[in-house]
Amino acid sequence: MNLFTSQIAWPTLLDMDAQQSKTTIPIPQNPQRSDACLIVVASGADFNHTQVGQKYMLHLEGTSMGNQPNCEIVLPLHDHIKRHVVLYYDHEEKVWLLKNLIEGMQSRLYINGLLGRLCLLKNDDNIQLGKQGAVFRFLQGRNVHSNIYDVFQHRIEEKKRADTDALTQIPNRGLLERELKDQVEHCKGYNRPLSAIFMDIDLFKHVNTNFGHLGGDKVISDIAHRIQEQIRPLDTFARYGGEEFVILLRGADYGAAMAFGERIRVLIEQSPIKYLEHEIKVTISVGVAELAPEWDSVKLLAEANRRLLRAKARGRNQVLGEEPEDLEEAPKNLEEEPENLEEAPENLKEEHAL
Repeated sequence: MNLFTSQIAWPTLLDMDAQQSKTTIPIPQNPQRSDACLIVVASGADFNHTQVGQKYMLHLEGTSMGNQPNCEIVLPLHDHIKRHVVLYYDHEEKVWLLKNLIEGMQSRLYINGLLGRLCLLKNDDNIQLGKQGAVFRFLQGRNVHSNIYDVFQHRIEEKKRADTDALTQIPNRGLLERELKDQVEHCKGYNRPLSAIFMDIDLFKHVNTNFGHLGGDKVISDIAHRIQEQIRPLDTFARYGGEEFVILLRGADYGAAMAFGERIRVLIEQSPIKYLEHEIKVTISVGVAELAPEWDSVKLLAEANRRLLRAKARGRNQVLGEEPEDLEEAPKNLEEEPENLEEAPENLKEEHAL
């Protein structure tokens, strides 16, 4: 049976008088409880009598939501059209369905923020009647024993996973960009310095070529771990993409940021990474910029990246900051490696000396 195209009859749940636009939903006789529930995760403008965290167990025969007093979940909706939704269990397909019973009112039902009329429900789906209505979270199975704190903790964990780089377990680019914008506003508002450090692993293509992508992943994750150990709680350290990393140093001026960048550079240069029977020596190039009064978050990061490119163009394995504007631009193909590095892992160990 196609759940979304089949004609579903509602003789026990719906008795509609089309001329008077009335809907009557009788209360089920001896309703059988299920292992599914709705829990309120956000109270709406028209849902004042029910608090966040309130839980409603669902009936297998159907649980109705609407503004009539005989609905299992009564919503004091403040418009003249009565909105009714039924959640029920399809025994044939063994799935939970949600259906809007009022023709032409599908624009008032939102599932995970999207308009809908008939929807197959799954764990953690959000249900909302009207843009100002309360938000319900659908839970089933063992999740039905969750309380509001479990729900919010789950949401926090979901958000953390979305903001975390899977390989290194540090913040990803999306979180970095949001944090950068917030920190720029904060430091400008309180007249405090803010510096950005943009780093890139030198000649990383040769790591992948000579040790494979697993070896490359080991280099990236180990470098991230070593740098993370040097970061203060108020700083932000993130993987920007590929072999690039960014550090935001709140309260650090240009001099302090340059010193910190050099400390990180030396740490990476002097700490070979062990992978299987190999010791992989790598270096990093670093660009440093301090927030100027006329800059925004985009300009600060772009300036740190520009200085990183100059550092790579000048031989790599160095920290570069402010310089005269008339210096020549960095070449576009910065990953063009010397020919003598195409050989075995032994030559790779000499890269940091180039």
